[in-house]
Amino acid sequence: MSVHSTWSTQATPLVALAGAVVLALGCYSIVYAALLFLLGESPWGLPAYACLALTACLIVLRLCREQVRHRKVLAWSSRNGGFHVVGMSHLLDLERVWQGPGWVTLGLRAQAPSNRVFHLVVWKNTVPAPLWSELVLRIEAGSRCGESHQNKENA
Repeated sequence: MSVHSTWSTQATPLVALAGAVVLALGCYSIVYAALLFLLGESPWGLPAYACLALTACLIVLRLCREQVRHRKVLAWSSRNGGFHVVGMSHLLDLERVWQGPGWVTLGLRAQAPSNRVFHLVVWKNTVPAPLWSELVLRIEAGSRCGESHQNKENA
């Protein structure tokens, strides 16, 4: 495993903040719309405010859980010709790729008996340019070898 071929999956603070805002606004919108539909012209009472408070609690719990998640380090094992997540004992084969303007989401299938698919997001602005180019080349090489390569626009 080469030290030069490792990529971090930790999001930047701006991306984390944007995700939190979208989560909060989406949850509140859904709950607010449901309450308006259910209550109609009735005045809001304790149950409606309790629903909004529970939604706020769920949002806070979800965001706290996201903060506890440890970042993963993705590496390329040139000896075995596959991806490897630091801390995991088995190699991962490239299954799918979704590319965004500033990130790439990799669907990696474990070669172990579990055959589980892991989805990892690598953010472009957290990786030095040469390493990002190397990752893109590894992805393109994997897609040419019969692996599934798909953009989000085509999904």
